[in-house]
This record gives sequence, structure tokens and C-alpha cells, in this order.
Amino acid sequence: MRHGLLINLRPAEVKKRYVSTTLDLAERRRFVVHDTDWQASNNDSSQRLRDIFLALLADWGAFLRTSLYREAIIHFFGGPSVALQRITIYDGNAALATHEVCLIADDTAVVLTALKDGKVQMKDHLQKFLNHTNLVSIQWINMDNHDIEFRTLKKRMAG
Repeated sequence: MRHGLLINLRPAEVKKRYVSTTLDLAERRRFVVHDTDWQASNNDSSQRLRDIFLALLADWGAFLRTSLYREAIIHFFGGPSVALQRITIYDGNAALATHEVCLIADDTAVVLTALKDGKVQMKDHLQKFLNHTNLVSIQWINMDNHDIEFRTLKKRMAG
């Protein structure tokens, strides 16, 4: 189907969202995975994330809102109370603030984007963010039309 109404019956109040695309399902399911910069870096959570995301793409196809895929990832990693956590941002040893991230493990966040341009700047931004947290890695998935990019960013040690 090219148009549909998604209905979420789980919350106390029923939520709905209209989705529409000009692409048919076969075209949405046509994608290429780029994962040379991907590392399954912790107790199977990263591999599980990759498997779940590829299953979502096989079922739904690409080109839907990134928020739909993010909500599914949050669901499969324990729901908002488990997967969404506030982490501390540091400048050296000084705590500056907190920021909510989606965690797939205690030390690994996932970021989902749909960038066509600005990927280098986003990578730099995510790396700087990572280096100012106690996280060890960020698993970044970018959906650029038919190109699905899996990338692992690791904390850089000072020095």
C-alpha cells in the first residue's frame, strides 16, 4: 500500500498517524546495505540491532519516517523506560548537562538519521558528543534513499 493509517493501541490514549509514499513496496524494499564501518561491539546488542533493523526494512521497506524505525528499535530494546536514558555530558571531569539517548546496551547508543548531505559533519558531531560522555560507542544508521549505511563510532582516547 502506498497510503495508510498507523494506529497505536498500546498507550492509554489511542494514537494514529497517516503515512504516505509515492513508492510501491517493491521499490521501498530495494536498498543496498553499506556496513564496512560497522562493528558489533558489545554482548550481541549491536548485532541484534542490525538484525532487527534489516528485518524492519525487509518488512516495511525504506523511505518511511525515521521516527517509525526509532520507535520500533526502542520497543525491541525494552521500551522507553529501558531504552531511553538520560546520560551525562562532561567537559573533562566536570558534568555539564544530561541528554536523552536511545541505548541498546549500557555503554552503546544508537542514532538513526536520513541524511543525504552533511554526513561528514554529522559523523564529526556524533564523535564529539561521544567523546564527552561515558559511552563507549554509537551505532549510527543512516538511511539515504536506497543506501542504508551502518557505522560504528568508538570513543577516542585523549592523548
